[in-house]
Formats: sequence, C-alpha cells, structure tokens
Amino acid sequence: TRGFMSIRVLGRFLSFCMASIFLSTSFAQSQAASRTSSGVSIPVVFERNQGQAPATYRFVAHNTGGEVRFTDSGPDFLINGRTDRAIIRLRPIGVVAATRAEGKLPLQAKTNYLIGRDASRWIRNVSTFREVGYSGIYPGVDLFFYGRKDHLEHDFILSPHADPSSIRFTLSGAERLELNRSGDLVVS
Repeated sequence: TRGFMSIRVLGRFLSFCMASIFLSTSFAQSQAASRTSSGVSIPVVFERNQGQAPATYRFVAHNTGGEVRFTDSGPDFLINGRTDRAIIRLRPIGVVAATRAEGKLPLQAKTNYLIGRDASRWIRNVSTFREVGYSGIYPGVDLFFYGRKDHLEHDFILSPHADPSSIRFTLSGAERLELNRSGDLVVS
C-alpha cells in the first residue's frame, strides 16, 4: 500500500508538482490530440528499453506527441514540436547514489518493433510495466510514475518520519518558466 501525505507536507511540493503537472499535461494534451483524430484512447505503458531507444535510457513511454524516457538519473520529456523535438530534463538533486529506474507491476502485454525488412534487426517481446519507480531517491522517499487513463502522473511515497524538504529537482531544456493565474508553473 502507498503512504499518506498530509496537506501540510503536500504544500511543500507545490513548485515541483506544478512543473511536473505541466509536463504531464503536455504529454496528455498531445495524446488527446491523437485521440481526437483517431477516436482511440491509448493508456500510458512503460517499456523496458531493449534497443528501441538509446542505451542511456532504461524505460520508455510514448505517444504521437512525444516520449518520456527514463534514465537512472531521472526522466527526459521529449515533446514533438512543429519543426523539432524539445527535451525537458527533470533531475532530482542530492539523491542516493545507487538510485535506479525500475519497472514496477509487470503487464502481460509485450511490444514488438518490426521495422524494415531485415528480421534480424526487429525487436520482439519488449517487457511492459504499469509503473516506473525510483526507490529510495532520498532516505525514506520513493518516486513513482504511472499512467492514469491516457496521461502521465507521479507520486512521492514517504515513509514515516521521512524529510519531505529533501526533495528538490532541476528542470533543464526550457526556454522560459512562468507562473500562470492559477499559480501553475508553465514551462515553454
């Protein structure tokens, strides 16, 4: 079972949560656009990287609007633009050195990449998961990413007596950061 965070503790995460919500929303909005044109809603599924992405990434979640790729250091949001692809990197500061991205809650479904005519280059039976997690990124703190319907979300799970003020992140690759009227951090 997951831990419980009080409203007081939750308030300390406001800045990070708003940035993450924006990035998650961008990912979801691109899926919504594809859902509108195709009429199909595709859930977020995390794939173990078995050669379908550069070797620095351990897991991948993707849609028509972009991808989220997970390194052991944190996620990269690759968002398709009109003419190019933007990469927004989210990195925890001061994490435990042995932190690794891990697939959680395996799914029975497998993904196959049968691209081109050369069957020796096809990637088959890629393992899929419901979540990607970073256990123990700080003492007593875990971070999990998961799909809710067709968009990406995350939770911090704090053990009793864990220090929520240890949770800090950098956000790189953005051209501009600003607060909107609702107090959300908007990343451009």
